[in-house]
Amino acid sequence: GESNHLDYKRDQYPFVGAADCDKVELLKDILALANAFRTETAYVLIGVAQASDGSGNIVGIDPTDFIDDAKLQQFVNSKTNRAITFSCYSIPCLIKKVIQVIEIPVQYQRPFHLKNRFISIGEHDVPIRIGSSTRNATLDEISRMGVALQQGLAPTLEISLIIPENPIDVIDINASDISFDKGIPADVENSNPLFNIRD
Repeated sequence: GESNHLDYKRDQYPFVGAADCDKVELLKDILALANAFRTETAYVLIGVAQASDGSGNIVGIDPTDFIDDAKLQQFVNSKTNRAITFSCYSIPCLIKKVIQVIEIPVQYQRPFHLKNRFISIGEHDVPIRIGSSTRNATLDEISRMGVALQQGLAPTLEISLIIPENPIDVIDINASDISFDKGIPADVENSNPLFNIRD
């Protein structure tokens, strides 16, 4: 069934030749899934109707109703504060019918919002998908997005090797991965003048 990483749409969103007021639902759904708290890729399946038990029934759409990926990318990312990573493609499903898939990987640069108001979505609104419904994120949820962003940043270790002008011996340098399970040991940090260790 529908969830914070799965959305069914029986019919195609109005897009080609549509007025802005008809495109707002598509924009809001992509924003909401991009902002959702999830650990797996999200999908909007267009041409799939939700059954009474919550499962999806394939009905398909006409291939000529497919929304071009490049045009959708340009529409969405021209309006958001930063680019949302997503793609769309079609899957043949029935005779002369396809399902359009909008695939949205987990986003690490949340929250996403619009640079300017667009119809019913305000400039500072942060649509979020919670379960099978969409609403604006609370301040606490927006704060959690920022915390998750900071925790997701991998720490880096920079090491500078200074070679004397007149080395006495040949220096053999090999590159290798260095890891410290419990941080940099106290007796290593800045203990050798040849190494400059910075956070």
